[in-house]
Amino acid sequence: MTGRLPPRACWDEQCGASPQSGPEAGLPADEVTVAAALAASGYRTFMTGKWHLGYHLRAPWNHGFSDYFGVPLTNNECRSNLRGLGAETGCRHGAVGGPEDNCGPCPIFHFVNGSSAAPNAAGIVEQGSVDMVNIDRQYAEFAAGFVTAMAAAHQPFLLYFASHHIHWPQFSMDALNGSTPRGPVGDVSPATPDLLLKPHRLTAFQNAACCPSLSTTVV
Repeated sequence: MTGRLPPRACWDEQCGASPQSGPEAGLPADEVTVAAALAASGYRTFMTGKWHLGYHLRAPWNHGFSDYFGVPLTNNECRSNLRGLGAETGCRHGAVGGPEDNCGPCPIFHFVNGSSAAPNAAGIVEQGSVDMVNIDRQYAEFAAGFVTAMAAAHQPFLLYFASHHIHWPQFSMDALNGSTPRGPVGDVSPATPDLLLKPHRLTAFQNAACCPSLSTTVV
């Protein structure tokens, strides 16, 4: 994200700050991300998916991304329909409702061109019923919609797609569990190209590919 090794940017494991961390925890404000650098050159910068570099003041919309759709947490820092990864406990800290339970339901945030796209200033569009198992499908839809809009406007852009599936603790979609001998990462790998290359999404990416100087995509 910055081109620097984590120890040069953050100390005491504060790069991967959670909502329970202080507002200053996470990627320092003075670090320049690739999104911030491109935004300064006129790019629209969109991220969809997992962000684990801070919450509060260190969220992606405060680090150069004009547009964001996703859950800016790791899989075991909030409760969802995942099981066996902390969702059915107090995330990392014991039983739900117990003295060490400090996690709430997973939130989906949505920002468009620097402003909340939700009916609240925080940017939360959904909380309490997030389908984390299949959320990459939503991410892929938003990614394709963003690319289509940018291509139509001839607007230079950055798209950064960060799947929750690859971050520890790994998990796979129900239909793919046990489908390979390589565990959750191997099980979910076939789904990634399928998600991004559905005909209508592929058309969006192909339309943007016509003008390579306009687009930068990171998955």
